[in-house]
Amino acid sequence: MIPENEWLPQAQRLSVGMRMRVRHGRERRLNMTVANERDRWWCYCQACKTGGVLMKEHVLLTAAPIVETVLTLPTDMKPVLGSDFEDTVGRFLASKGMMFPYLPQLWYSVQARRVLLQDDTGEWHGRDLTGKSNAKWLHYAKLHIVGTVGATTVLTEDIFSMYKVRFALRDSPHIGTASTLGAGCSTTAALALKNCTTLVWAYDGDAAGDAGYNSASRRMRVLVPRQLRARPPQGLDPKDMDCADIRELLKGVL
Repeated sequence: MIPENEWLPQAQRLSVGMRMRVRHGRERRLNMTVANERDRWWCYCQACKTGGVLMKEHVLLTAAPIVETVLTLPTDMKPVLGSDFEDTVGRFLASKGMMFPYLPQLWYSVQARRVLLQDDTGEWHGRDLTGKSNAKWLHYAKLHIVGTVGATTVLTEDIFSMYKVRFALRDSPHIGTASTLGAGCSTTAALALKNCTTLVWAYDGDAAGDAGYNSASRRMRVLVPRQLRARPPQGLDPKDMDCADIRELLKGVL
């Protein structure tokens, strides 16, 4: 675990729901992500392959929602398929283990330099394509969980992983797939998941994913006693895996 004095002050300076990339110690690149979630602060360093989590002890399951800033949707969005941006976006998706069929309709904004999609409820999310933004994902609504919730629900950290798991399980539509938009379970997510009978945590196969699973499963245990860890191979997340391997991973725990 990364000592709190190396990351916590930076995380605490962020507004709730925000995350950013910073330098860890004397590293020359912005290798460490720090974040301020509704119920925790956390960090993860890509160079060290480790992180840290500190729960906000004052946050209760019944706490009132915190008012957050709503982002403005770009005004220049155009459908990706059939556009001049199709090849660029396609190559980006391939680099992330993704393909167009896994995802809903994609849009592109030159202004934001992001590919955007609408989730199941019609809310928008935008993924940076430049690799230079402090925020890989922007969420244009006050959300802390995205997807569909079923009696059995598979949970991922990021939206791309959620959609790839959903595609891999397309023959099992009774299994819910959702993303908690990070490694942890916010109050909003906990309330959305409280009626599940089984939660399968398919968080990333790294220290941050393990820490997020441990804290989230502890929080949800009183509501959902049956919780399983579907851990991807070390260093991978579900979107890095072949669909057949995702099914095999989930079959192993279910």
